[in-house]
Amino acid sequence: MRLLLTLLLLTTTLPAQDTPKNLGVLLFPGFELLDATGPLEVWGNLKDRVTIVTLAPEKGPVTSSQGITLIADHALIDTPPLDLLLVPGGFGVRKLLNLETGMERGEDGVVLGSTRLSGSQRLH
Repeated sequence: MRLLLTLLLLTTTLPAQDTPKNLGVLLFPGFELLDATGPLEVWGNLKDRVTIVTLAPEKGPVTSSQGITLIADHALIDTPPLDLLLVPGGFGVRKLLNLETGMERGEDGVVLGSTRLSGSQRLH
């Protein structure tokens, strides 16, 4: 619930801009479906402000812990520049965050991951 309230607050304070922010959703085998798709429903309604891409260790289908498969648009190695990164919860998240992703922090920002069960943590 706290994550949803945070997303709603961000969406109401995110100013209209010429260039949309890039949001990446990190998928991994066993991710929690609601942790990924719930926030995507909110962000997806901001098409003029946010561009959404899905990422995974390898491009292609990734199955959630509930057995539903989503498609990763990009492999971590070819991730486009991101302004925001959504990291859903799930049993594989800690293993995934220990991978060398090749993603870089933006010039003026810190990439944060937020999960319902694991708390928030800074991605280095």
